[in-house]
Amino acid sequence: MQGFILSQLILLVSTFYLVFFEEVDIDIFFVFSFITVSILAKEAGDWLLGRRCLFDPASFVSIFSYVYFFFSPILQRHWQFWPSFPELQFYDGWLIFWSFLMMFGALIYRFSAMLLTPFMNKPSMYIYSFDKRRFYFLSIVFTFIGALSQLFIYIKFGGVSGFMNTFTERQDLSAAVFDPFSGMGVQMLLADGYRNAFAVLLVVYFMDKPVRNKWWFFPAIILIMVFVNFIFGGLKGSRGAVVYSLFWGVGMYHFFIKKISIKYAVSGILFLFVFLNSYYWYKFAGLDGLQAIWDSEYRSTLNQGLREENVKFVLSRDLGRMDFQTLTLRKVLDDDFDLSLGRSYISSIFSIIPDSLLSQENKMPSITKEKTELIFGSGSYVHGDIRATTNLLGQYGELFVNFGLVGGFAFFTFIAFFVTFIKKFVVGLDSKDVRLLLVPMLSLLVIKFFMYDSAVFSQFLLRNFIYIMPLYAFSLVRNQRG
Repeated sequence: MQGFILSQLILLVSTFYLVFFEEVDIDIFFVFSFITVSILAKEAGDWLLGRRCLFDPASFVSIFSYVYFFFSPILQRHWQFWPSFPELQFYDGWLIFWSFLMMFGALIYRFSAMLLTPFMNKPSMYIYSFDKRRFYFLSIVFTFIGALSQLFIYIKFGGVSGFMNTFTERQDLSAAVFDPFSGMGVQMLLADGYRNAFAVLLVVYFMDKPVRNKWWFFPAIILIMVFVNFIFGGLKGSRGAVVYSLFWGVGMYHFFIKKISIKYAVSGILFLFVFLNSYYWYKFAGLDGLQAIWDSEYRSTLNQGLREENVKFVLSRDLGRMDFQTLTLRKVLDDDFDLSLGRSYISSIFSIIPDSLLSQENKMPSITKEKTELIFGSGSYVHGDIRATTNLLGQYGELFVNFGLVGGFAFFTFIAFFVTFIKKFVVGLDSKDVRLLLVPMLSLLVIKFFMYDSAVFSQFLLRNFIYIMPLYAFSLVRNQRG
């Protein structure tokens, strides 16, 4: 009960802020959004009180709901900030309908979770550990492959500074016009994937070393991971390369070295928002953007087009999907778009094949086809055309594109099933079982379902697990529990 009260209190304080500081009107859209979060919020309170596992997926959904279903949509509508979909200013009724569907979806999620909860797993009969010889041998091999791949990339572009300059030029001209990284999918995949293998190696190596008890050990581990994450993928503008791998590394530290307190976890969430807001400028402007982080006058001179309002863009597009999903609702329910009936999910299988092995022209078009035609009309998609959108729908939107309202409702049932599955998985494991190292990233996937399309999600899985899967497949040893 205390967790529920705390979660509702946070929601009321959030409402107070929006109404009295942002001057948001309380209308039917606001009410639907408020009820949605009220339905989903309980675990957030329990999590803040330390009554739930720090990496509990249900808590992640609950905490994320404050942003995804409340702050992001309410403020985007209040600001009338539509960087990619200006026509939405004329479709407020559809925005209200979206908020109603989210409220109904939250009820489906709660009901589905309630039905699934009794089927919790019994404790596993086995404990899995790593065969140290095989583990370290594979880690050395993967380190060699990852380092060689990243070194090849940097040498090709004249070193780290040359790589960053090339990235800056790419951002200035847009990837549709100038993409110097085209054809380097295999090398970048092998380089980017290494940062997670490095985190596993770091945690497993230090898990039984006395130095782990030193006060400076945790900050040192964080700095090392951040550095490696920037070197292996972060310098090409991927905030996720830094954030997600660091999240996974910190989670592994939590399970196998030392428990992390709630106050540090909350500090990490605040750091995330600061990082998203700051590194945004490098992502969209390259080296020019680094100066913009510190110089507001220079920032205002950057030609960022519709993305110049940084905080609004981060909150509306980086942390929300209301705008594109609302456009999808309108087009599909007005019979202005034919359902894809699973086509985009089939095409996502091909998205993980590097272009150097199978060119884009020979692949089945990804969901970019549907997304482009949602915006510009049937038949408007042409591979390589500048109109081919990179805006993300999230799985709710993609299921709606494929199966209509039924798909949208199925999304919330699937989320409940996935959350329950991960919770059952964790409950059944011994505290020394190395499968716990996978839990932070598996729990994070529930947020990725809200944010990613299937093609991006498939690439995310491949990039993050390309070394982890063989490491587990060839190093795990099963022992009888007890």
